[in-house]
Amino acid sequence: PISAQLLSSGPDSPWEAIHRLHVGAIHSASQRVWLATPYFVPGDGGTEQLVTLAKRGVLVRILTNSFAASDEKSVHSGYAKRRQDLLRAGVRLYELKANATNETRESRSRFGSGSSSGLHAKTLAVDRGRIFVGSFNFDQRSALLNTEMGLVIGSPALAQRLARFFDADVPML
Repeated sequence: PISAQLLSSGPDSPWEAIHRLHVGAIHSASQRVWLATPYFVPGDGGTEQLVTLAKRGVLVRILTNSFAASDEKSVHSGYAKRRQDLLRAGVRLYELKANATNETRESRSRFGSGSSSGLHAKTLAVDRGRIFVGSFNFDQRSALLNTEMGLVIGSPALAQRLARFFDADVPML
């Protein structure tokens, strides 16, 4: 059976629900964390959490936009200054290139037919058991300011499908 829970946040509702979900789910990981977010700005606390997981042996993979693919260059700088700490700890970082759609016919079918690509999806999978899909980026703006929404879906099949995407497709981007 598949379970789903809708979470929302905004100026008139508590942001803690979605933020707490991300932090709690990532913290509870025992094997794997897959995160795809166009705006990845982990801050001190997020960086520390991801570094701790990787050092504990949890496979942490993150897909985000490269500087060239980002539509918000200033946001990318918040991630770039954390990159080396994450890599040294063993976090696997993947950056979507701006010309990903031009490189292969297969990538065009995955990302569309435009001349440039930028990641827009926001997904999180932990230990192949449940996923989050929504508007929440892994950044302070989503956590503190924006109105966000997403679904937590308890489905090993969907979580494994996201894992297969990371295992098979992401390293080729």
